[in-house]
Amino acid sequence: MKHKAVDAVIKGMRSRAQVLFGEASLPLCAVQERDEWVKVAYIFSTTGHTVSYKLGKMILPQLEENRHGVEVVGMFFFDDNTYALRVGDALGERLSRVAREQGILLMLCDQCATERGLAIPDEAGGYRPVTTVEGVRVGCFPDLYAALATNPPDHVITL
Repeated sequence: MKHKAVDAVIKGMRSRAQVLFGEASLPLCAVQERDEWVKVAYIFSTTGHTVSYKLGKMILPQLEENRHGVEVVGMFFFDDNTYALRVGDALGERLSRVAREQGILLMLCDQCATERGLAIPDEAGGYRPVTTVEGVRVGCFPDLYAALATNPPDHVITL
């Protein structure tokens, strides 16, 4: 399917591409303006190789090379996935740079981050990140919804 979508771009097709089981409308980001791209937010909830492999070896390199194919508007991290955003973590430092350049929200679950020493309570009743890479925010779902309200995703992908 990937090769057929690439072939469609090469042949100059702008809004439709032939795919494995017939024709479907595809947002071909290579030919669309960035403000027309599908917007996604990622939630990293599965502990294991989710962040190190799926984010570190698949998603992040594509974002760094501007070939991910969608606009990523936010990433929310649970459990041990929060460790990836520690100061000095190579993946976290790369992600912080890309997030800053592309306007991607990076948020840690407040309870998960506090348990792991990555956040502390603040005077306003919320949480403040500590020992994290630049640009990280800490919160719970209502904070995530509020942060994404000005640039809402079309789809939320949980990994």
